[in-house]
Amino acid sequence: MSAVSASAGSCGWFGSWLGARCGGQSGGGSRVPEIDASTGLLALAAVGAALALAWEIKRRRNRG
Repeated sequence: MSAVSASAGSCGWFGSWLGARCGGQSGGGSRVPEIDASTGLLALAAVGAALALAWEIKRRRNRG
């Protein structure tokens, strides 16, 4: 039994995103955009910058 057929009971947005059969709809592959390496690196850089900013704000509040 695959993960998609195991989640057939959940017909929310998550179930339909996984391609589960909900209400007689046939499942199948869902189309998702591809993420290339440069886009992934930009996303990681944005998360890293946000974490660095949060760390710096916390450091300044605790120091002063």
